[in-house]
Amino acid sequence: MTRQEITYRLYRLRRLLVAGSLLPLAGLAIGAQISGLGGILTGWAPLAVAGLGLAVLTALLLRFPNSMIEGVALSLSLTLTLALVPLIDSRAHFADLFLPGGGGGADAAVHMALAWMLGFFALVPAIALLDRVRIGQSTVVSTLRYDLAPDAAFDALTLKPDVTSPDRQTGTPDRDGFFDVTVWYDGADPETFAPARQSHTYRARIVEAAPLRQVTATVLQVQGRTSTSVSEVRVTPSDDGCLCESREVQDHLTLLSRMNFWLADYGADYLQGALDEAAGRESPALCRQSQRTFMGWLASTMKRQGPAGADPE
Repeated sequence: MTRQEITYRLYRLRRLLVAGSLLPLAGLAIGAQISGLGGILTGWAPLAVAGLGLAVLTALLLRFPNSMIEGVALSLSLTLTLALVPLIDSRAHFADLFLPGGGGGADAAVHMALAWMLGFFALVPAIALLDRVRIGQSTVVSTLRYDLAPDAAFDALTLKPDVTSPDRQTGTPDRDGFFDVTVWYDGADPETFAPARQSHTYRARIVEAAPLRQVTATVLQVQGRTSTSVSEVRVTPSDDGCLCESREVQDHLTLLSRMNFWLADYGADYLQGALDEAAGRESPALCRQSQRTFMGWLASTMKRQGPAGADPE
């Protein structure tokens, strides 16, 4: 991993990192009040909790930059652990963690860590259920400044029929002007969880075209229902290149995808990847990286190794 990739991932995931490190402080405050140890909130405990959350979350997202669900689960699990452990454990254990001179600090840390990890594994599938909660029509606006000629940037960001690129292929328009758009990405095989090239396809039609501006309508199937969207791409020349703007009105976003759009800045990340490709640069964009997650990697590893004691294939 290069320094550029590290810097980009930290910047693009900044909202998730900040929210994920601050949220556990709420759990600490609740736990401190329940256990009657409110005084720890004026000591080093808040800084330690925020630092721990930030460190673990950063390690996860640097290795698996598309693990937004797992990042949220990691932070939320730590929050709930700090808030609820005083209810199911003893006040002494909570004190051992955050007050100096506690004789059982190591045992308390192990118990808290186990509770944190158990909560994490339980919350990942629970948070994934938010993908079933539709939020109706929504608008996503993304902007990015880039040092590329406006015409080249516009060509990179807009759809055209009968074009093939490394990550996308478009078909021939029908009599209504619609053409197929197939997008390829690196994901995980649903059975083996191993890295695999995957794709999804939707239909698109150019509704309006003007110099450095295009409006496109798309139709796709999402979980058995037809969904539509209208997107506008506009490129404005500037002294150092151009300002690229994407505005999309759609009805297929779920609560989970809308949350991820904000936490990971998906729109600007897509612009970055497309413009880097047009400029002939190696792109650090998250959408150009493997879509594998920590849980997918873990499942793939367990699948390869098989049950304990089994003969290797």
